[in-house]
Amino acid sequence: MSDAPAPRFVDLQTHSTASDGAVAPAAVVEAAKAAGLSAVALTDHDTVDGLPEAMAAGDRLAVRVVPGTELSTHLGTDEIHLLGLHLERLEVMADALARLRGQRV
Repeated sequence: MSDAPAPRFVDLQTHSTASDGAVAPAAVVEAAKAAGLSAVALTDHDTVDGLPEAMAAGDRLAVRVVPGTELSTHLGTDEIHLLGLHLERLEVMADALARLRGQRV
């Protein structure tokens, strides 16, 4: 018998209906819990709008929610996606991401 801790699994790139995902932010966390994950990062495209709901669900379900976003940009004709994780000051990020989305229109 081993005293080693059981392995813990995480998913550091998920999307909710706050961008192009199929389920609400809380449902992403519920699915993570059902899959046995100990942590999940909500990384909706160019928004942090789903994070408060996801983080509340994480607190309720004992699943760590890593606050994140996936930035979409272009380099020439190539589309690039960049993950930002462990975000702080979500209100500042929300404002900056809204300006970014507005510049693309």
